[in-house]
Amino acid sequence: MKRRKFILGAGAGILALILGDSLWFEKRFIKVKEFDFGKGNTTWNILQITDLHLKKVGNGLQALARKIHKMDLDAICITGDALETRDYHLLEEFLALLPAQTPKYAILGNWEYWAETDIQKLKGIYNKYNGTLLVNQSILVPHQGKNIAISGTDDYLGGNADYPSIEKQLPQSDFHLLLNHCPVYNDTVKRIKTKPIDLILSGHTHGGQIAFLGYAPQIPPGSGRFVKGWYDKDSDTPIFVSSGIGTSLIPFRFGARAEAVLFRIKL
Repeated sequence: MKRRKFILGAGAGILALILGDSLWFEKRFIKVKEFDFGKGNTTWNILQITDLHLKKVGNGLQALARKIHKMDLDAICITGDALETRDYHLLEEFLALLPAQTPKYAILGNWEYWAETDIQKLKGIYNKYNGTLLVNQSILVPHQGKNIAISGTDDYLGGNADYPSIEKQLPQSDFHLLLNHCPVYNDTVKRIKTKPIDLILSGHTHGGQIAFLGYAPQIPPGSGRFVKGWYDKDSDTPIFVSSGIGTSLIPFRFGARAEAVLFRIKL
């Protein structure tokens, strides 16, 4: 009986730890990963935020915003699924927490389409907070004597991802950053591109959202071979897939802690 009670007690304790981790710690305590990228003499600091799936702007996002204010950032990149409903005020509330002077570049994810959000309204909200929503578009950003092209695809699942239309308007630059929500489309982009892409940033996968020892038993459609982290890093078009911040369908994260990602890019 004592042994049985011990086993039951230990099992209950382990279950409580797992529930606490998945329902609270991995969702609320947003880790900031940091990477140095490139070999130039000019540094361009950008922060990738993805898959917010905003349901409220709680303590975790507020704490992240305080960290962001302490960073020396040149840009914030929001790579889709900021909203999963038409609660536009949540996006405004979050953007208002970020440094007003830091430019923001955003793209759409599948959930903005599935929620039937008003794309023009989203463009207006991003513009209000020093942001640009890119939908199969490319813009040129000057930085310390360098020219950076930032491109953003439409969403692969819900929209009309069209990289060839981006290439038609792509300006000549010293560095080309592509923002693309669903990473499965990256393989298509790499196959059809005729101009350089120096880095692709994606999200969508949530790192599996539920993973065991690095293995994610299920990833969403639109993920392809990608789960999280670096892919093709030694190629001419490296890809980074962030696990993102929010959750969808079920309110759990396990083995896939919420994250934002800081890139110190050497141009």
